[in-house]
Amino acid sequence: RIEICTILGNLDGDGEINVLDIITLANCVLAQNCAEQENACAGDLNGDGGYNVLDIVTLANCVLASNCGNG
Repeated sequence: RIEICTILGNLDGDGEINVLDIITLANCVLAQNCAEQENACAGDLNGDGGYNVLDIVTLANCVLASNCGNG
């Protein structure tokens, strides 16, 4: 499956980056199944190829600051 992330951080695919994306990312990080998610590539916010608490913190920070965008 080829994935193209047009909006980094938009894990639920609704076109907006908000608290629902943080929840989606936190859930898949805890379940260790982010790579299996439909929009998984949107969750690697720090570009290290993995999904972990650092991505959750990065996403939460940009949502709280209202400055999330393409990365």
